Amino acid sequence: MMKRLNTFVFILTLILPTLLFSQKQDCEDTRAFLGVHSNEISRSKAKLLGFDNPHGSYVSSIIGNTAAEVGGLAPFDYIYGINEYRADSNEDLSDMLSHFQSSDEVIVHFYRNGQPMSQLVNLSSRSNSTSKKRTAEEDPHMGISDDDDDDDELGVRVDVSRGSTAEALGLDDRDIITAINGHPMIDWSDISTAIDAMEVGQTISVEYERDGDMRQASAPIQSRAKAQQQYNNKTVIGTKNAGAFLGIYSNVLSREKAKKLGFENQYGSYVSGVIGNTGAERAGIQPFDYIYGIDEYRTGSRQDLGDILHKYDPGETAKVYYVRKSQDRSSNITFGSRSEAVYKELDKCEEPFFGVSGDHSRSWSKGVPVQVIANSTASSLGMQSRDVIISINDFPIIDWDDISVAIDNMTVGQNIRVRYMRDSREITGIQAIKSYCETKGLTSIGNMEIKRNLSLSGVERVVEGRAFKAVDFTNVKVNVQEMSREDSNQLRNTKGFNLSSSNTLRVNNLQLYPDPQKGLFHLSFSLPENGSTRIQIFNTTGRTIYDYDLGNYTGSFEDEVDISQNGNTNYFLTVSQNNKVMAKKIVLEKG
Repeated sequence: MMKRLNTFVFILTLILPTLLFSQKQDCEDTRAFLGVHSNEISRSKAKLLGFDNPHGSYVSSIIGNTAAEVGGLAPFDYIYGINEYRADSNEDLSDMLSHFQSSDEVIVHFYRNGQPMSQLVNLSSRSNSTSKKRTAEEDPHMGISDDDDDDDELGVRVDVSRGSTAEALGLDDRDIITAINGHPMIDWSDISTAIDAMEVGQTISVEYERDGDMRQASAPIQSRAKAQQQYNNKTVIGTKNAGAFLGIYSNVLSREKAKKLGFENQYGSYVSGVIGNTGAERAGIQPFDYIYGIDEYRTGSRQDLGDILHKYDPGETAKVYYVRKSQDRSSNITFGSRSEAVYKELDKCEEPFFGVSGDHSRSWSKGVPVQVIANSTASSLGMQSRDVIISINDFPIIDWDDISVAIDNMTVGQNIRVRYMRDSREITGIQAIKSYCETKGLTSIGNMEIKRNLSLSGVERVVEGRAFKAVDFTNVKVNVQEMSREDSNQLRNTKGFNLSSSNTLRVNNLQLYPDPQKGLFHLSFSLPENGSTRIQIFNTTGRTIYDYDLGNYTGSFEDEVDISQNGNTNYFLTVSQNNKVMAKKIVLEKG
């Protein structure tokens, strides 16, 4: 089973003394930075608010010590242009800013309270900005949760927490908030923007509808700490240990993937697995659910799901908001603690194994091109190499990470339903998924590996029923080379395995070196660009030695890899990101 990443901080260390890539870094960041957090809005919401241009950016907050703050921009401003540039379907606020540098003087065009305005600002750089994270005593809290809100209609229907600001205002469950502090409320992001823009103790003015009657109310907004104290009748607030534990594995999506999946809030968490005996399991959360909020809190550029969870203690109850198969849903949840969680461990004979690997020789606008492993579930289902998977069990497959999630959350013997493209023809297949052992013709894994004796060289290892002479770590030299055209052609002709000899992905500081104390090799590199990333190592027979799907990834990576199974011989390393690939030949030689 592929390793799961709990943190995304790595440094892959393929240390090859002869191979070193370096990346120049500018001493000064000259990129233009305006200093706003903003949201894209739907065409219908733009029309409802009276914005002629539906491609602008709706400001949700202002970053400190930036051009936006100095220039007087504010939440709920709708930015649609800078100088002569205008937002459209191909150019958003970030694209417009890319035409300028820090210190440039520009005119920002925006709507405020329905009126078109322009403001002269001096752009700055991100390095000058400041941010402040609020404590529970500083965080304004209204005490409402979303009650089946219909998007793109005026008003947000809410439920009210006891002992909250909302209750002090006289709000009740099922009331519809139409405006806060004079700003129209269309959806929950507007609620979050209005509350986040306030300070504890300020007066909040709310317009709302109850049974067809329009009402108004005002009251000082209280802090989250005070609301929790009143609700829970606690004398001490904010003494959280590890915080509430939801109980999921999840991935953060790129903006492009969130758009493809139809998620308006791109800052949520895409569930890749649910941990046993946790609040998530009891609440019915499933893989491929997209969680974007808890109670009145919503994920955004300034807070992710983890930040929201730290607002709660184990044992507290809340309502979690998520998208499942394009439908907005919510479930009541009682948070647990990490110590209560039950983790399931599977060996290779219990682990579902579909039997496909990435086909990096081609790109595809929809789905994931694959190669098929012999005797696998994919082969029995009728799939062929170069087919393109577009859905598994009715979940859309956007990248390799989705394939991993779909397979990892099945059980051996369960039917897998796969839709895939072959040329221009769509095919659907259903087949009981096999285990790794069944695919490889193994009856058990007890004899697959023997324990290393690190004091000895030349330890015999048994892998898939065959014995190989392991590497002598006291006398091994690693040589990483460019893959030749002959290597590529030989793998394609003899193994049907496509590895391009041309490198299209920029990988910096690639290193690989042996660690005799552990009997492993240390691999490291860094990726300057962001995208769906996968690392694979193959032997000369085309068998996968190492396979690590990082999901959406950028930055430094490191891991320990075992490429000693075939002794002093050749291996092939690929790092793929989106449609770009780096392929290298690894030669293990006697030192």
